Formats: sequence, C-alpha cells, structure tokens
Amino acid sequence: LKAQESANARGELLDGATSIIQAEVQARTASVQIQQCWNALVEADGLLKEAAAMVTETTNENVKASEEKTQQANDLLNEASASLSAAQEAYPSADFSDFSAYIDKRLEAIGYALASNDAIYIQDKATADEQNALYNQADAEAVELAQKFPKNPAQPVEDALAADTQQARDDYLTTREAAAQSDAYIRDYLGGGQ
Repeated sequence: LKAQESANARGELLDGATSIIQAEVQARTASVQIQQCWNALVEADGLLKEAAAMVTETTNENVKASEEKTQQANDLLNEASASLSAAQEAYPSADFSDFSAYIDKRLEAIGYALASNDAIYIQDKATADEQNALYNQADAEAVELAQKFPKNPAQPVEDALAADTQQARDDYLTTREAAAQSDAYIRDYLGGGQ
C-alpha cells in the first residue's frame, strides 16, 4: 500500500511540476515580448520629446524634421503594440492594461501633432493651435498613465505567474511531503526486516 502511495505521489509530482514549468515557459515568452514593447516605448518617448522641441521655433524645416521624428515614434508605438499583443497572447492572465492605455493615448497624441503640422504648412494658425492644444492634453494624459508603470516591465507577468501557480506549488509541496513519508515508511519497513 505504501509503495503504491509513493508511486502515485511521484506521478502527481511530475504532473504538478509539468504544469508549473509550462506556465513558467509561457511567462518567459511574455516577459521577452513586454521587454521589447518597453524598449520601443522608451525610444518612441525620446523621439516625441525631440520632435516637440523642434517645433518651438516654427520653420518649415523644423516642422518637417519634427514630423519625421513623430512618424518614427508612431512606427515604434505600433511595434510596441504588436509586442504587447504577443505578450498578452503568451500569458493571457497578465494585466497589461496600463501599457495598452498608454500606447493608445500616445498614438492619439501623435495624430494631433501631425494634424497640427499639416495646419502649419498651410498657415492655418487656428487649426494648428487647436490641434497642438489637443496634443498637449493627450501628452499630459500619457505622462500620467506612464506613472502607473511598474519599475520592472515584466512585473505584470511575474504577478500573474505567482497567482496562477500558487495552488500548483502548494499541492506540489504537500504531495512531496506525502511521498517522503511513504518513502520513510518503506525504508523503515525494509530496513527493519533485515
């Protein structure tokens, strides 16, 4: 009976370990993707700051240069969004809503910046000012959203992994203890018979 208990416990240990390892592999994939997302966000943020600084003096050359940096930032934000989607797909229970909201707000701000630049080209000051005000508002909202980011971009994955595997880890430890007790009984029994 004890030998059967020990064998059953070993099977349960293997099943438990397999489910934990699978979750960890998925979490690792998501962590790599969210890090790529983060890197793209940081680069896009730098480009947007440079673009905004360029149009403080509104010449056609400055507006053109600003527009190029803004478009590059837009491309990076789309890359970040794709990486974020891949991270979410790899680990669906991770909460990436802060990243998603930030990317959406940044893309919204870029739309206003580009519209403002277009108005500058045709010397429509009222539209340029209106779009610039909308840009500033969306930019401020994006900055506010960014303050919710964890210090470690992979933190949402780590939190979800811990929550998702807690029961499996607890069960694993309980089963391991039961297996150890069965093994000890078998050792005592076999040792006692010599």
